[in-house]
Formats: sequence, structure tokens, C-alpha cells
Amino acid sequence: MNALVIGAGNDFRQDDGFGIAVARELARRHLPGVRVLELSGEGGSILAALTGQETVFVVDAVRSGAEPGELHRLDAGEGPIPTDFFHY
Repeated sequence: MNALVIGAGNDFRQDDGFGIAVARELARRHLPGVRVLELSGEGGSILAALTGQETVFVVDAVRSGAEPGELHRLDAGEGPIPTDFFHY
């Protein structure tokens, strides 16, 4: 499988650095068939990175109202992503 993992966020903004930390750890492991990017989370840059990709995982911190550390798995092919997870 060829997959793209996008770690989104800003490691200077407390827990917003979670996606970046995950991306760095995955990149360090040099997993075969996995390409890793670190992005700020700005929508245009994420959309540009998706071009031509079949399998993409985006790792980002969200504000969901759940307990800190709660993992949410969302599949964009199954329905819309909740917009209230993101404050901008």
C-alpha cells in the first residue's frame, strides 16, 4: 500500500503540535510505502497535498468536547467531517 500521512498543526501551540509530533515519529521509522508530510493545517495546503493520492491519513488535534486524548477516526468517504471540530 502507498499512503500519505499528513501531520497537521503547529508544534509551538501546545496540543496543536500533536499531528506534527506523529508525523515526525512516522518519518523517523521510514515505513515502506508511507510518505509523510508536516503541514500547518491550512486547508489549501492540505487539499493540494491530496492531489493524486489514493490513501491519505490526516492527523490533527481537534476541539470536539471529548476528554483530552480521545481519538476520532473520520472517513471523508462516508460523510462530511464535523466542522465544529475546528475553530477556523
